[in-house]
Amino acid sequence: MKSRNESDVTLFLIFCTTLVVWLNRGRYDPSVPFLTLFFLKWVHASVWNKTFLPKVSVIFSRFLPWIFALLFLIRNELLYVEPAYLSVSRAMSFFPLIGMAIFTWGRKFGLAGALFWILPFFLTFLLSPSPHMDVFQSNRLAVDFFLHGQNPYSAVYPDIYRNEFDYHPGFLYWPGALYLQTVSQLIFSDIRVVLALGWVIAGFLLREQKKSLALWMTLPILAFGFEQAWLDPLIALGGALALYGIREKKHAYWILGAVLAASVKQYGFMVGLFSVLYCALEYGIAGVRKSFWIMAGAFALVMLPMILWAPHDFLQMTVLTHTSAKIRPDALNFTAFWLKMTGAELPNSFQLLAIVLGLGLAIFHVVQNGHVRRLKVVPEAWAIFFGFSIFFGKFAFCNYYWLLISFWIMAESEDVDKISTSREILRPSI
Repeated sequence: MKSRNESDVTLFLIFCTTLVVWLNRGRYDPSVPFLTLFFLKWVHASVWNKTFLPKVSVIFSRFLPWIFALLFLIRNELLYVEPAYLSVSRAMSFFPLIGMAIFTWGRKFGLAGALFWILPFFLTFLLSPSPHMDVFQSNRLAVDFFLHGQNPYSAVYPDIYRNEFDYHPGFLYWPGALYLQTVSQLIFSDIRVVLALGWVIAGFLLREQKKSLALWMTLPILAFGFEQAWLDPLIALGGALALYGIREKKHAYWILGAVLAASVKQYGFMVGLFSVLYCALEYGIAGVRKSFWIMAGAFALVMLPMILWAPHDFLQMTVLTHTSAKIRPDALNFTAFWLKMTGAELPNSFQLLAIVLGLGLAIFHVVQNGHVRRLKVVPEAWAIFFGFSIFFGKFAFCNYYWLLISFWIMAESEDVDKISTSREILRPSI
């Protein structure tokens, strides 16, 4: 059964993490040791049903979206607004509060309040059409190269930061991100629209829609994230689709979600890994064998064309560039804290051990608690594994925590009391 105390820890951590990320736009903050401890305590509470907080979940669940809307009003986070649109940007800051008022007290028109949450996402693309951000600039160039028949992994990109960082600019992600952003550019003339659409769709797939949707849509870092063109909303969409497919026993959605997440960014594989493990334990290996092979085949179809086009360049940009990069001292994680305090980097062996520990704890959590906590263990496992990877890894910025927070909200949205305990094998049903 769901532990109210453990829920308190989750909601408290959502609040603390969002606040720190909002204050520093995901860069290093002296509070990171406490954030790390809170995360480890959440892992402890999730896996072993313990707590260290009073019961505050009622307060957080009712007022947290209002707090987030107020933070957005104080500072909407956009960095590269065109001067002609500054007044529009200021007016946009009120939209989440207006949305909360309609959503809370509008009764039958309450859902219309969601429109005021969504509008800032798409206004961002008008207000900040070309942000000076490497992810946006490189990804837009990658789409242009691709549309003109050039391999985005082999192309030469300008270094807009002028050697400030130790990696070369380029398209650093899996081909799924390239294909989706290309479609977005062709239809909407902006590679970022697909990211906002993905986030909105994911929000409406959450189980406890009213409470969870309010948290999902009012995060004060959303407009900033969409401005920068970070791809993590697509992984969140993959996770939401996978949970929806498992919950409703429509495994086409589960397969689509797992393949989507895995084909966008290198760490997206976790969506399929832990959902497959959960379903194998719940329905038996026979119930997931076919789905697994469909996932593997679809993933290969997405990846192979770009791999075969230029194998060396693909490997260099998507793997070696990441593994050879140095620890970022401005990252929001314990690794950067250790570097600042001691002047020495944490050994690579320690970082690897932390990731392996996170993987082991996530697997243990699904195996140990899946039969009791039901589907909730899947997004919790994503958060456990991913959390260890970013708190003790090389990189941890706003987009990483954005995705981590999305996993926590997904976990909160899963009401274990209402999920069927049927052990029937998943059947194709769309």
